[in-house]
Amino acid sequence: MDPTFPINQPKLPFKQRVSFEERKAFAIQLRQKKPNYVPLVVESDGTSSAINLKKDRFFIPEGSKISDFVKVLVDKYIETDGETPISTVSVKIQTPSKAIQPSNEDTIGSLYAMYQEEDGYLYFIVYRESVFGN
Repeated sequence: MDPTFPINQPKLPFKQRVSFEERKAFAIQLRQKKPNYVPLVVESDGTSSAINLKKDRFFIPEGSKISDFVKVLVDKYIETDGETPISTVSVKIQTPSKAIQPSNEDTIGSLYAMYQEEDGYLYFIVYRESVFGN
């Protein structure tokens, strides 16, 4: 490895790492095995206060609420430095044209029905909310 290569360089987004055909085939395969589960991709918003995720792909039951999914993200999959509070984490659905803020009571299945992309995945952006209203 080149010693000048940044150690903490963000990894490429899922859509750049995996071809459309591979993404679509894998989503179909997952849904055939468990039709009541939804394939999700969760990526950081890329800001200076970006959240580091331990993984970016999830397979979640359709009936799960957004609030429950965010709690699982915070509890298990967000890397922390021990100093930054993670209670201000939220997600938005990333569509090709815009980001949409779901309600905490929305289910993964209802959002998937409305916003899944052509490759069969539902894409989310995870970000830190300002606790001061900025």
